[in-house]
Amino acid sequence: MRDFLMKALRRRRALWVGAGMVFVSGCAVGPEFSAPDISLPQQFSTKTAQAQPAMEGWWRRFQDPALDQLVDRALRDNLTLAQAQARVAAAQAQATAVDPYLDVTGRVAAQTSDGVNSAGSSSQSVLGTLSFTGARARRIESANAALSAARNDADAARLTVLSNVIIAVIDLRFISASLALRQQDQARQQRSLRDIQVLRDNGAATVTEVTQAEALIAETQIDIANQTGELARQANRVSTLLGLPAGLGAVRPSTGARQPLPQGGAPQGIPADLIRNRPDIRAAEDRYRAAVADIGVAEAARYPSLSLTGSITARSGATDAPAGILGAAINIPVFDQGARRAEVNRREAVAFGALLDWRARVLLAVEDVETALATLDASSRALRAANRLTSLRQTALDQSRDLLGNQAITISDFLDREVALSQARAARARARRDLAVNYVLLQIAQGAQRPAAAGTAPS
Repeated sequence: MRDFLMKALRRRRALWVGAGMVFVSGCAVGPEFSAPDISLPQQFSTKTAQAQPAMEGWWRRFQDPALDQLVDRALRDNLTLAQAQARVAAAQAQATAVDPYLDVTGRVAAQTSDGVNSAGSSSQSVLGTLSFTGARARRIESANAALSAARNDADAARLTVLSNVIIAVIDLRFISASLALRQQDQARQQRSLRDIQVLRDNGAATVTEVTQAEALIAETQIDIANQTGELARQANRVSTLLGLPAGLGAVRPSTGARQPLPQGGAPQGIPADLIRNRPDIRAAEDRYRAAVADIGVAEAARYPSLSLTGSITARSGATDAPAGILGAAINIPVFDQGARRAEVNRREAVAFGALLDWRARVLLAVEDVETALATLDASSRALRAANRLTSLRQTALDQSRDLLGNQAITISDFLDREVALSQARAARARARRDLAVNYVLLQIAQGAQRPAAAGTAPS
């Protein structure tokens, strides 16, 4: 028993010496945060590095005022953004609620007799804890890092909303354009049916060939019906993203609306820009900073602290001095040092996990940009090919119609060329949609932080 008490006393002296050294030096215990680092390539593989990274307001390169209005409304009314701002407010409150050195509360009371004020008093209570090891500074550091993370999370939510809204509008326009194309196909096929019926009346076409032309129209009508329903569904989706109930007509689906295409190239920076521009990476760094500060909080809990309690009471009209009671207690953790050391180890493991999360997010961000650059380049080439294919299919059908009148082509071959033109036009609409979507994904992958200038793009 004597040996145990002597060890406890020596441990207490060691704690006091350590606390005294920290107090004299004016430093907080725990590791100091340093910004994480990772090795990245000098530029992305598919493009030459430029001075400017992704941009704020990049969606205006679509030069589509209606799209701009929808984006502005979404950024104002979207519920996901409202939730993110609420989390920022909660983090702000948490940061300001970090315990002060001393907490002083007061109370004023009065006693009366026969309606006449006879005596009054006021009292203040004092309660606080003084740490010699900078625990409060570490708690403030952690809370501020958490606040910064919440703000960056809100920025990340903003990018997600931008992506969802703009891609939803792009898809809405794609469905609208596809519906308009099928309606045009139907009108063209009905003209072809009339031409074939004339040939049948003249004995140059069979009933079976007329039936084939009618079946082609029926297939088109099925597509029109399905795409009409899809157009309404997508319009409802856009309404929800705007923070509005679906079905109120806030987004009216219209047939044949122009498909948005980005005007000009897609500015890009270098991989190192992602660490500054991507809000999810900045938030991961903030969480790492908070985790490092939490190590200091846990480490400070292993050292002594001073608790103050007391009260001061004064009576109005009294000639004597205010009465006060003040007490102090030294808290010296001795017998639970194992548990406190284990908590430090746990916080260190959490911080290391946060560092690994930051590194993983950086690598995923580089992957996102590389993939977006490759798919954007591919979709641009696909659109050029689709434009040429559509032109060739249109020319072939026009020539076939002349041949049909001269009975120099079979009706089956003519109908095949009808179908080929419809497929080429649909492929062109899809290529336009893919180019626009991949442009959006590239901007989101880069973080989209700076202003843009417009140029030209393939139509």
